[in-house]
Amino acid sequence: MLRHLKTKHSSFAAKPADFFRRKERAFQSQKKVMTNQKTISAKAQKASYEVAYLIAQANKTHTNGEILIKPAAIAMSQIMHGDKQAQELKAVPLSDGTISQLITEMSRDIVPSRSPNHSTTRPLSFSVA
Repeated sequence: MLRHLKTKHSSFAAKPADFFRRKERAFQSQKKVMTNQKTISAKAQKASYEVAYLIAQANKTHTNGEILIKPAAIAMSQIMHGDKQAQELKAVPLSDGTISQLITEMSRDIVPSRSPNHSTTRPLSFSVA
């Protein structure tokens, strides 16, 4: 370990052990912050899937979720129920990339479930005379 430190990280070789302990604690706390930011509730995730499904069904652009649907839902919730529910709606991920990813994920789930039905049908051909 010491050889690795001297050859690969020579600028840190002379540092005391306390320096590395502080670095480790800082890294661990940073990792916790990043994990907490990425975690969303199951309800917010389900709502995101539902909006992605509706956008795909209506054949609209993926940006509608972020540009139109989310601000409209927040405004309606704020008027009808107050700020607390409006804040909860802000946690629903509806960015262009998220909607695109969810639609792709849902379509992958649909294709295998429909494939067996297509293989059992007989080929059909028409002849035009």
